[in-house]
Amino acid sequence: GNLNLEPIVTKRDTSNYWGEIIFSEINYLNQDLPREKDWIELKNISNESVDLSGWKLKIDQDKAVSIINMKLNPGEYIVLSGHKDSLLFARPELDGRRIVDIKRLKLNGRRFRLLLIDEDKRIADSLSVTHTDKHSKAIYLKTPTENNHTLDSWLSAIETTPNEPNQYEKKIEEEKARTERQVYFTGLALLVLGIILLILHRLRKKRKAAL
Repeated sequence: GNLNLEPIVTKRDTSNYWGEIIFSEINYLNQDLPREKDWIELKNISNESVDLSGWKLKIDQDKAVSIINMKLNPGEYIVLSGHKDSLLFARPELDGRRIVDIKRLKLNGRRFRLLLIDEDKRIADSLSVTHTDKHSKAIYLKTPTENNHTLDSWLSAIETTPNEPNQYEKKIEEEKARTERQVYFTGLALLVLGIILLILHRLRKKRKAAL
């Protein structure tokens, strides 16, 4: 296939936050938007706020770098950017408060290895990409509930959605909303039809009584 992932085997213990703070989208090429630089999106899919103080990001064999002292609330995203100002210049619609500047964040466009390490030096999430799609610039997790350590859970992309639901998730939500609208209007139509039939039934009874 065009995209390959493999599990990371490490002596580090997994964090209590494993499966709660996750890698959700990764921009590793920026040929179309050279100012954008590389970036990594994290999402809190737990039901509680998580303090990221003391957390670090490790890329390949580079030294782990600190992220930021902040809390990430349930459902919130944060983007770790190789150059915050460049990303905001390329994407002025983004909220700068949700972007963290990490100067040494640079990804190999073909393969890379990521570790998200909590304040206790335990792994909160990990990802190893061994081969990327040469026609894409990013990968994203289909939905937050997907196991992000399996190949089928990720899709390659040209268009990115930093600090927002990913494309597949948006499509699912749109289909869900469309289905809900259809159910609503179908129910409404049946209700109106029922009322009309009831009125007609009563009118017929009145006519018979009048005779």
